[in-house]
Amino acid sequence: MANQADLVEEIFNEEEWSLLYNSFELFSDNAKRNQIVMMKNMIQRIKETFNKEFEKTLKLRQNQNEIINDKNKRIEEICEELKKANESIKGRKNVLESNDSILEVKPHEIPFKRYLSKE
Repeated sequence: MANQADLVEEIFNEEEWSLLYNSFELFSDNAKRNQIVMMKNMIQRIKETFNKEFEKTLKLRQNQNEIINDKNKRIEEICEELKKANESIKGRKNVLESNDSILEVKPHEIPFKRYLSKE
């Protein structure tokens, strides 16, 4: 993972921030438009940096889960050889980790009564 100081430096470029107008200096429409464009670019860079870090973290998590699953398989094999009960811990995914579950709305989550039109 990238160093946090490097991330801050990548996102908050001093030169670019010095180009932004003070809120009391935004009188003309041209200055306002320039400010909007610069801020949109900065926001886009922040989002891209976040997404890069998120992808790195997600890959790291997936790798760690694979390592844990491999070790659990090995533990199961050893327990079978020793003829002992297996007490390995199975990792479970969080509900928020799958994209489909976020978009799915269950009937009990809707607090309103269902309304049927005459049509």
